[in-house]
Amino acid sequence: MHYRVALVTLLLTAASVLANVLPSPIHTGGELQPFTSNVVTGTFRGQQHCYVCSLVLNHPAVVVFSRQIDGPTTRLVQHLDGFLHEHMKDNLVCWTVFLGAAGSDAEVALEDRAYAFATGNHLDVLPITVLGDPQGPPGYRIPASVHVLALITHGRRILQSCSFDKAHWNNAAADTITADIHRVLRLN
Repeated sequence: MHYRVALVTLLLTAASVLANVLPSPIHTGGELQPFTSNVVTGTFRGQQHCYVCSLVLNHPAVVVFSRQIDGPTTRLVQHLDGFLHEHMKDNLVCWTVFLGAAGSDAEVALEDRAYAFATGNHLDVLPITVLGDPQGPPGYRIPASVHVLALITHGRRILQSCSFDKAHWNNAAADTITADIHRVLRLN
């Protein structure tokens, strides 16, 4: 009898954890569509650049879309910067896109915040970009309910897509994405 209670408790716990992850608007098995964003840090700083266009077929990649610069996002982005340091030999490509409102004033303000965020957190390898479209790049149609979307790819092929709403975006969620990146890309 006790094992049934334990099993039901385990299943309910697993269901609540899975409920924290929203259905992703970008599906596993699909392909990343090319898009440009305004580069705030990195080699292409001050330019619009398409990181998807430069992905090589057999290279692993991670792109994170976020609506806010907050504690859990900082945690995830710092992990990505660390991954890039550790896995340069593996040709890992990562970048972060902060989504904001359209309009030149809003985009400039977002660029300023993103640059201050990157320099304040000593992100010296991970490119930070911004995009003045709350739905993300054309064709992505990221719903307003999605606070953070992480896409783990091999070349342009999407191996895993993780999305969280604002209520469930926390350090544990950021750590889940970090663990998924290790597991899916088999990073040591």
